[in-house]
Amino acid sequence: MIVVKSRLQATNEHTRDENRYGGTADAVARIWAEEGAGGFFAGLRAKILQTALNAGLMLALKDSVTRASERALRAAAAARGVRAGALAGAVHAVAR
Repeated sequence: MIVVKSRLQATNEHTRDENRYGGTADAVARIWAEEGAGGFFAGLRAKILQTALNAGLMLALKDSVTRASERALRAAAAARGVRAGALAGAVHAVAR
């Protein structure tokens, strides 16, 4: 039904009258009559390729963000440890 929706949405005032659809039922009937069942799967290969590339890109981005976050958290934890040690040393020196 995505093909039907797309073709209905693509129709505008510049579309020739013989290429306009009268509605959803007309679009389904004409696609079936003119293109057969394969007409409902037009563009499927491109959509599958788009989805696969998008998934790969999102996975790579997620991994990069995860690694950067882990590095930042480790650096922040190390800095807290140094500050805590310095503070403990200062308190100990003052308490003497």
